[in-house]
Amino acid sequence: MCSSDLSKALRTCEAFVATSVGPEGVNHAMKALCIARCYLAAEGLDLTSTVTEVQPDVGISTGQCYAFIVVRIVVPAKPGPWASAGVGRTEPQERFSRPPGHQTDMKVSGSGAAGPVGGAIAKCLREDREIIINSVGPASVAKCVEAMVLARNALKSDGLELFF
Repeated sequence: MCSSDLSKALRTCEAFVATSVGPEGVNHAMKALCIARCYLAAEGLDLTSTVTEVQPDVGISTGQCYAFIVVRIVVPAKPGPWASAGVGRTEPQERFSRPPGHQTDMKVSGSGAAGPVGGAIAKCLREDREIIINSVGPASVAKCVEAMVLARNALKSDGLELFF
C-alpha cells in the first residue's frame, strides 16, 4: 500500500479495504494514509479511516494483521502553489473539530501496553473529547493502532464508532 495507490483508488471509488501485517506494515500504512491526504487535498477530496484486527492469510506469521477501511470524503478544495504547479501535493484541511479544552493529547510508546491506551481513548470519546495521538516509529505506531482497535471494540456497545 503506497500513498499514490491510495489516492488513485479514492479518486475512482468511495471506499476500499487495505491490510497490513506487523509493526513495519502498520507504520507504512499509516504514513501512506497521511501522505494520500496531501495528494487529494487540492482536488477537494480527503479520507477517513477505521481499523479492525483480522486473521492473517495462511502462511503469514510475522505479526498482527489489521484491515484499514478507508472512505473518501468531499471537502472544500485547498489549492496551493504545489498543486497549481502540477505536483499535486497540498497540505490537507485541518482535522480539529473540537474547541480547545475539549482535546486530549496522548503519546504512545512502542514498549507500553495497548490496553490502557485503548481504555483512555474510549473514555475520551465517551466524553465527546477529541484525541490527538503522537507516536514515533513502527513499534509505537503499531501499538497505537492496536489501542484504536481495542477502543473501537469497547465503544461499539455504546453505539459509538472510531474514525481517524
